[in-house]
Amino acid sequence: MVPDGTALQAALERVTATGAVGVVAEVRQGDAVWRGSSGTSSLNGRQPAPVDGRFRAGSVTETFTATVVLQLVGEGWLRLSDTAERWLPGLVPSPGGERITVRDLLQHASGLPEYTDGLLDGDALRDRFRTWTPAELVRRTVKDGDRDRPLLFPPGTDHHYSNTGYIGSA
Repeated sequence: MVPDGTALQAALERVTATGAVGVVAEVRQGDAVWRGSSGTSSLNGRQPAPVDGRFRAGSVTETFTATVVLQLVGEGWLRLSDTAERWLPGLVPSPGGERITVRDLLQHASGLPEYTDGLLDGDALRDRFRTWTPAELVRRTVKDGDRDRPLLFPPGTDHHYSNTGYIGSA
């Protein structure tokens, strides 16, 4: 079944009508793919937003990641009490990092800093066209040169929203 491109395009037009510079979308249903765009590729630009432009999925992926992790727990492949160190040895900082559990990661209670903070240069995104591996993003967050950066708090003792706990797979 092919997605209704007319309705989807109208939705994109409504987004740019509210003031967004440009918007790009892709919808997949089975083997059918619909792509659309509205607006321009840059502020005050004349070039249309590219239909085949690249974009990041954002935080919605955390829901899918958590669902799969919980399915793996339900199937007995891992436990919520397993440590990140067990599955990703040497990736998280010490002291304290060795106590971060799968539960802590899912609940944003790991104490890991936000990896996106290290990618910002003022209001601009540093290296915005570079593709980072998950392990590179975590290392960039937990290391300052050869020195480990401390956790924000001991694992499981507080809550701090952090995308870092959802990207640690190597």
